[in-house]
Amino acid sequence: MLIWTKKKTSGLLFYGITVNGTMKKEQYIKILNNNIRQSAEKLGLVHKWTFQHDNDPKHTAKVVKKRLADKNINVLQWSSQSPDLNPIENLWTEVRIRLMARRPSNLKDLELIAKDEWTKIPVETCKKLLDIMLRAKEIQKQMRKKVIEIYQSGKGYKAISKALGLPRTTVRAIIYKWRKHGTVENLPRSGRPTKITPRVQRQLIQEVTKDPTTTSKELQASLASVKVSVHDSTIRKRLGKNGLRGRVPRRKPLLSKKNIKARLSFARKQLDDPQDFWENTLWTDETKIELFGRCVSHYVWRKSNTAFQKKNITPTVKYGGGSVMVWGCSAASGPGRLAVINGTMNFAVYQKILKENVRPSVCVLKLKRTWVLQQDNDPKHTSKSTSEWLKKNKMKTLEWPSQSPDLNPIEMLWHDLKKVAHARKPSNVAEFCKDEWAKFLHSAVTDSLQVMENA
Repeated sequence: MLIWTKKKTSGLLFYGITVNGTMKKEQYIKILNNNIRQSAEKLGLVHKWTFQHDNDPKHTAKVVKKRLADKNINVLQWSSQSPDLNPIENLWTEVRIRLMARRPSNLKDLELIAKDEWTKIPVETCKKLLDIMLRAKEIQKQMRKKVIEIYQSGKGYKAISKALGLPRTTVRAIIYKWRKHGTVENLPRSGRPTKITPRVQRQLIQEVTKDPTTTSKELQASLASVKVSVHDSTIRKRLGKNGLRGRVPRRKPLLSKKNIKARLSFARKQLDDPQDFWENTLWTDETKIELFGRCVSHYVWRKSNTAFQKKNITPTVKYGGGSVMVWGCSAASGPGRLAVINGTMNFAVYQKILKENVRPSVCVLKLKRTWVLQQDNDPKHTSKSTSEWLKKNKMKTLEWPSQSPDLNPIEMLWHDLKKVAHARKPSNVAEFCKDEWAKFLHSAVTDSLQVMENA
């Protein structure tokens, strides 16, 4: 029990009252009878002193109020739900910490250690807590107006402080606010000061700039090592304010230094090629079409506990749930032929596909005699047998850098085809792909080629 006055706090005294079970108003009255006067005398509170307790029902019961009135004990009027205003709360925290450190083995030990630790709390600690509480008390609006009135009459800080019983620093702060904002009203406040200082913010930005894959949890642990404790969501918000937001990384081919050099050489070599050259290039590639194999993130709007409803799930099937390997070609004038590959494709199968599809596609697409065949550096494409076959059939090929599927405009057509197949889930994948490939418009192919040229 803490007994304090506005002017003096002399110390604390713990009498070791043990309450068995739930404390009722009768037990509370007994505790007050045995401890209030004794504590006041021990603390040197002789004349005007005030007793504080909260608004617990047993504290505010009629019988308790009557008992306090009969004893002529002045009770401080206390606002409900205000444990944070009571300085004794800090002492409870201190005692709990000390109890945890001493680890009592049973209830008897707990009681004895609690008494011992309570009596060890120094008087200076109590005074400090009370000073903090008094400084935190807000000056009433009428009092602030009175300060300004006296100031306008020509009095100084010292005279105002003495006349109203306020600290000189408080008087100075009120007047400064009035001179700056022209009011003594409470202005909108910014809230709790941020724990992330400009220096910590720079550290966060440096870490994610150095390694963009660093997670917010890892950043949280990094800040904890320098004694800055913040939630990981706070870190994400602060990075967002600086234009750094979490995004799914784009998937691109892994490039070695040799690949990078080859791609740069290709770009420089083809930089000055005219528009006519690209319009007479036949782009070719192979891909696998799966019914359930598209690995794309989707979002659904759903309520709690409805995650496994049929409409809220994405069905998956082992091994793609049916797939087909296809070869296709296209040019600026539109899509060429699409061939279905049965079994494993080797150089012999590849040469057969070229024989059956390349020249008919060139004729349909009306490419000029100077047309060029583009293919990637797959081993079956660059094999000695395939190279000789191409030379024999007078098919000129475009020199292509390795690890460069992102340069081929046909990749965008594959993306659209897979998207349609995934959405419609046809029973005959091969026939469906041929039909949909033929439906691709000339504009779609031209757009994909334009994107490649601009890149």
